[in-house]
Amino acid sequence: MSSNKEDHVWPGMADRVDVIREEKSDLGSEIKSKLAELFKSFPNVHAAYLVQLRYNQREMSVACALDMQGGETTKELREAISSVFRKTNHRTGEVLDILAIKGEMLASAKSKAHAFYTKDN
Repeated sequence: MSSNKEDHVWPGMADRVDVIREEKSDLGSEIKSKLAELFKSFPNVHAAYLVQLRYNQREMSVACALDMQGGETTKELREAISSVFRKTNHRTGEVLDILAIKGEMLASAKSKAHAFYTKDN
């Protein structure tokens, strides 16, 4: 089943995804310091993203840290976003923006992740 695959791809994912709820859509220094904490906690982090999501007319920012060695792929980014929705018990949402904090393969991942959440699930 696909849940086995997800566990294999994302061991300990709950520790690597940090959900930060916000009433406003602006990205403040609190979120940036939260990301810095993520880097301290995981010295092998390869890339991190700040994903802005919207569901039920509320906005949420998610700090996503990836420590995969081969570089971040669209599939991995997708899984990270999916796990956030599973964690918060929301199955659908709109991806507002994805900001690369560290790592460079972002342009195609950004559009594909957006398409993924606007279309299927």
